[in-house]
Amino acid sequence: MASTMKALSASNDNLTVKSSKSFFKKLDRWIKVGGISRSLHQLDDRTLDDIGVTRGDIRAFAEKIVDNDNQNAA
Repeated sequence: MASTMKALSASNDNLTVKSSKSFFKKLDRWIKVGGISRSLHQLDDRTLDDIGVTRGDIRAFAEKIVDNDNQNAA
């Protein structure tokens, strides 16, 4: 019984650590996407057009940048 409780406790600890990592990973992505989006929204329409982004595409473009950066880092 004690070994079963220990095993359950250990698996719960692992789940908590994984959940925490997932939460902080999502939070980090959200912060990065928000920062890039705010920066792009400050640009005028002509500059956005020069880089091939419309105002409506800013969020998706920022997400793509962050996701590509995370893939390259892995």
